[in-house]
Amino acid sequence: MFRFSFLLLLCLMAACSQPKPTDLNSVAAGNWLLLEMSPEAPMYDTSFNKIEDATNLTYTHKMIRLQKDGVFADVDSMQHQKGKWLVLNNQQLAIAKAGKGFDLFVASFMAYDAKNQVLKLRHKIGRGAGIDSLPVIWQFKKIDESNQWHYLFADSSNRWRVKPLEPEPVAVLQKRLSNMLLFYAAYFEMVSAESDFFVTWRFPLPFKFYAHGVGMKTLDKSNGFEQFFYDKADAEKAVQLIENAMRSNTSPYPKRDTYTLEYAALLKILARELLRH
Repeated sequence: MFRFSFLLLLCLMAACSQPKPTDLNSVAAGNWLLLEMSPEAPMYDTSFNKIEDATNLTYTHKMIRLQKDGVFADVDSMQHQKGKWLVLNNQQLAIAKAGKGFDLFVASFMAYDAKNQVLKLRHKIGRGAGIDSLPVIWQFKKIDESNQWHYLFADSSNRWRVKPLEPEPVAVLQKRLSNMLLFYAAYFEMVSAESDFFVTWRFPLPFKFYAHGVGMKTLDKSNGFEQFFYDKADAEKAVQLIENAMRSNTSPYPKRDTYTLEYAALLKILARELLRH
């Protein structure tokens, strides 16, 4: 009898120690960084690239916020358009009316790694692009208050994105630029810590990124930098202010373990330099 009771107790303890299935409803709300999106099956042709190009997706390392009240925010979008989100039957994440890429987004829940706070979803892209849709695995990293970069998702950290209603004096432009560079410095640090790779083309900055170096780009509407300013004239002034800061800076180019961290350190230097003049 004692042996039977002891074995029963062990079985009950083992059952209780097994991880419970994740409740998507309980983890969905919060701040998320899209780590990567990849085809569900190995690709031996250019299908995935064609779908990316055809749908003009720029999801990589995108920041989104799923608020508890059901509001969706594309944090790093210029328009900062708000949409709606909800969980369907605890198995699907649905997002609607949230701007390009998230106008009608429905993804199936696959797994949630509670230790690393990584959510894995399955979603098809390519519908309406003239080619077959492709099942894609999306991996999102939750950036909660225990993460040192959680403040990047707050509206207060993104006020520099708000387009001004009139031309701005130099001092205001300098402050806007400094806040922008400090934001991206922290953002680069976050991406370096949370992701295995880094892409430079996503960022609306007038920089060319090299190995152990950064240069300036010609003002171009395609990278989105001009949209943060009242008009092209103010955007050109902003580029000139950054160029002046680069010329007046006397600090050596920072050396770090990765290129991304070097870029982050340089942006911090330039942000300080902008406010010195």
